[in-house]
Amino acid sequence: MTGIIDTHCHLFFDNLFSDIDAVIERAIAQGVEAFVVPGIDVETSKLAIQLAETYPMVYAAIGIHPNSDIEPTDRVFTQIQQLLPHPKVVAIGEIGLDYYRNKFNSDKQKILLKHQLDIATEYQLPIILHNRNAMDDLFECVQQWQNRISPSQNRKPKGVFHAFSEDLNWAKQVIQMGFFIGVGGVITYPKAHLLRDVVQSIPIDYLLLETDAPFLPPQPFRGKSNEPAYLPIIVNELSTELNIGKDVLIKTTHRNSKILFGLN
Repeated sequence: MTGIIDTHCHLFFDNLFSDIDAVIERAIAQGVEAFVVPGIDVETSKLAIQLAETYPMVYAAIGIHPNSDIEPTDRVFTQIQQLLPHPKVVAIGEIGLDYYRNKFNSDKQKILLKHQLDIATEYQLPIILHNRNAMDDLFECVQQWQNRISPSQNRKPKGVFHAFSEDLNWAKQVIQMGFFIGVGGVITYPKAHLLRDVVQSIPIDYLLLETDAPFLPPQPFRGKSNEPAYLPIIVNELSTELNIGKDVLIKTTHRNSKILFGLN
């Protein structure tokens, strides 16, 4: 397998960063061609840029994750914006809403999200969205944001719903709104019935491959740290679910990734 793109991996976490050369080498040996590394706060966004400067195949996304304990202040948003002119920054993310752990902070999360959506508009960058138990509110926020986008921007792909976990009805609404759906290790889990229904029912032109490393490892490595070298396991499972060749899946998701992120 060659030409695989990991559109979501957090290579700055210690268990990956401490051995980063080997992590990247193992992934390349498995056919991974490029990596998109989304930050979860200002410091990790800087680390993502540092990785992108060090490794030609790494790209950075800049953002504040909804679980990050950060107040939505002008200073924070200024710090985010100062990182965006870097040539290897390809998206705003990881941003979104998470009510599984922090529902009591929903108002703060929405403020963080809405400001970062507006920053994405200003810099004409796609977004990488996190959702956990918050799809109704997240979709409403994104829909309101989309209504504020100019007609010319509205024609571009908006971003990706990372680690998609909703049903087919939501998936159809997401792709109709101009978003891709990120598929990772969860597709290999025995109980991932909703996700299997989604990937079997929507066009492959809306799918992206991801690991979310070091989280959500595929079934053979559950309970262990995930890494981009495990992407072929996801490719194998997804090609089986879609009943298509692995080469077709890789070629299509490769193209999708380049369309969304503008990778070189």
